[in-house]
Amino acid sequence: TSGDIIYVVPSGSVYNATNVNKSLTIFGAGFNPDKTNSATSRCQNITISADNVRISGLVAGPIVQITGTVSGTMIDKCRINRISLLTNAGNTIIQNCVVGESTSGQNSIYGFDLTNTGVRIVNNINYGTSAGGWLNYLNNATIESNVFVGISGFPASEAFNIVQNSNIKNNIFFGVEPQGSNTLNYLNNTQQYNLSYGATDNSFITVTGGNTASDNIVGDPLFVNLPLATATVYYDLGFDAQLQAGSAAKGKGEGGIDIGAFGGPAPFDLHGTSLPVVQTVVAPSTVTQGTNMNVRVQGKGN
Repeated sequence: TSGDIIYVVPSGSVYNATNVNKSLTIFGAGFNPDKTNSATSRCQNITISADNVRISGLVAGPIVQITGTVSGTMIDKCRINRISLLTNAGNTIIQNCVVGESTSGQNSIYGFDLTNTGVRIVNNINYGTSAGGWLNYLNNATIESNVFVGISGFPASEAFNIVQNSNIKNNIFFGVEPQGSNTLNYLNNTQQYNLSYGATDNSFITVTGGNTASDNIVGDPLFVNLPLATATVYYDLGFDAQLQAGSAAKGKGEGGIDIGAFGGPAPFDLHGTSLPVVQTVVAPSTVTQGTNMNVRVQGKGN
């Protein structure tokens, strides 16, 4: 019923596609859980058609889709190829996720019209897409403290398509142009404290469409381990978008914070876990009936 919390047990199997038509909270173990058995909570496509739904800690998709006039959706700490906001998906929060893949030619987060207002896309890693304009049909959105990583050999791909009246700040654009591929519909956006590097054109659009840009820089982000994507390589769980010493993004964000996914309002979690995790269970393989059995459980809070 509405208001229930569901825990999706980690498994080697993939659960079926799901239509979430009630206000539910659905938790998984995280997209890279910090435990001995690294099984994840995986499911096929998810369609959200109710208000106030939260999905967290899942490996889902390839598509998570929000349909109908709904609001209050939160998608956090998930790994998803594509997130689709069909229409009227107001006040959606996409946070601490790994979004995108490198072969389909689809936008990683996209809508069908500009009724998708007030969307918050914060502290995510958008990794590898062959489409121009990863973020599409967003109006009055907050796009903050994300990392956008392009595909090797395609430095002219753009990060945005149809985006209007949005606040774009503290993001890193690595091997992808920080611009809109549809310049007639990339309008009235505020672009501040972003870093771009390795694209054909690292500049921000200011001469057309009412867009403004200030305090943006060009320089090597010096990630610990986050290479450009390729046409066949997806995001690897060993990747790390934290900044090394000497990174041009250190301390250059708004208010002196680091630019990128590990700064800002919700620093990125490499494990993608929202719940306490049981990491190991140590117990004897056999025990005599009627005697005590000593079990040691080690966990990690969150």
